[in-house]
Amino acid sequence: MMDNPTGAELVSRITTEMHNDSKYLYRDSLEYTPCKYSRSMGWGELEQRIQISDITTSDAFIAYAVYKLGFCNIEMIALYLRHLKKLWPDSIAPADIELRSLKNRIRILASSGVVRAFQYTIPDARAAVSEKTNTSTVIVVYSITELGAVMTQRLLCMSFRYDSLLPQAPLFDVFRRLACGYVSLCLLNNIYCEEYISGEILYLGKNLGDINVYSRLYFKDRTDGERYLVYVEPLFMSTDVKVLAASQNAQEIKRRAVLLERHANYVKDNYKDVKIVYVVENWEGFIAGLKILKKYCSPSFIENNCWFTSENVLYQNRQNVTSSFIKVRLETNGDRISLKTGLAVHPVILSGKKQIMGERADSSGSIDIVCDDSADVQGMEQGA
Repeated sequence: MMDNPTGAELVSRITTEMHNDSKYLYRDSLEYTPCKYSRSMGWGELEQRIQISDITTSDAFIAYAVYKLGFCNIEMIALYLRHLKKLWPDSIAPADIELRSLKNRIRILASSGVVRAFQYTIPDARAAVSEKTNTSTVIVVYSITELGAVMTQRLLCMSFRYDSLLPQAPLFDVFRRLACGYVSLCLLNNIYCEEYISGEILYLGKNLGDINVYSRLYFKDRTDGERYLVYVEPLFMSTDVKVLAASQNAQEIKRRAVLLERHANYVKDNYKDVKIVYVVENWEGFIAGLKILKKYCSPSFIENNCWFTSENVLYQNRQNVTSSFIKVRLETNGDRISLKTGLAVHPVILSGKKQIMGERADSSGSIDIVCDDSADVQGMEQGA
């Protein structure tokens, strides 16, 4: 293990990890089924459980974390609870709860109809929280129910809108939300991060319309007051073609990328910098996505405003954001693209205990990739 790795060595680690499939890569063979302990319940029975303290105010904070995240796993809930405790230090949000105890409380909430619990299995996965079998890993995904949303508002004296159609999202989109959510939570663990918003429709500006963003985070430098805006977007090529064809998926990536570039230009006077963090599912998807970005976005936008990572990278780096993102520069030479990679660094957005700056951050590697005019209609089709 290198104690003081250079930027080039860190980039090599990141790109090596990006070659591994995300546990949120959509596969046609996946079985996404309710957990046996997850069930529906009426308000009267839930009210009784609250009255006898089977469900407590502390549990309501757990349910609130699930609501804010949309779709999440145990580790994501734990990360968000820590954020809530920092936000509301006098609250009884269980920020220091162990994962095993948190899992038990979630099971109680699922058996009470407050949250839904679904599971799926993948071969040889490296899930943050999982149950190993001989040949596969079971990954459990949580979302809040309408009953749970009502209970949370009552117990915590809150008022918020609940998207009753959220649980009907197609599985490949659930996975994209999970990957982006995890990366966002790692960025949220930052003294400069002021706000994290997940899964809301955002008005992009005059003549741009709106877009349902996966995540956005707001940062503020405490020394000079400068503000920064970060969007976290999936760059996933895998899709269920019974729902969204590969060509449609590529067109949606194009549409969102073009809109976000225009939006970044529209709000540039309000923020010192706007970044788009693209979360990829594997190296193949990363290259395919880059081809789309290169075709429809300006080179300066890709080079100066876009960073790339995967949830695998941050998981393996124990959520250390200072050594988990890469930046790219694309140079065209005939039908080939020279892909220059470097370590993404930032004194505010990527602030951490092991800040990496200067010469070590500027080291980069170079990879040649083939590009053609059909890049926007190629993808990894599943479910044909």
